[in-house]
Amino acid sequence: MPLTIEHSHCGHRQSWIRAVGAAVKDGKLEDDDVRPHDLRRTAITRWTTFGIPRDIVMIASGHKRGSVHDGYLNFSDEQLVSAFESAGLISTPKAKPVKSKAAV
Repeated sequence: MPLTIEHSHCGHRQSWIRAVGAAVKDGKLEDDDVRPHDLRRTAITRWTTFGIPRDIVMIASGHKRGSVHDGYLNFSDEQLVSAFESAGLISTPKAKPVKSKAAV
């Protein structure tokens, strides 16, 4: 039996609202506009970032169609740049320190 992330509407809405509210109050979250599906999207994106093969991530998330799966990927600009740099496909110029006129 494959491990899957189940999407459920079993009446846990109030528990979710309380948990998110407590996380915001404790400073662990900046915003209370977080949905359970956000956690699913984050997990799928992280698994992919960690290099877990797409087919394995699709099985774990219960996705049968690649088009649905791809809709869950949410890479940051930094992740995209890092991936292309790691593959040697782009390089980001490094800033050189500038001497101030006072030091001259």
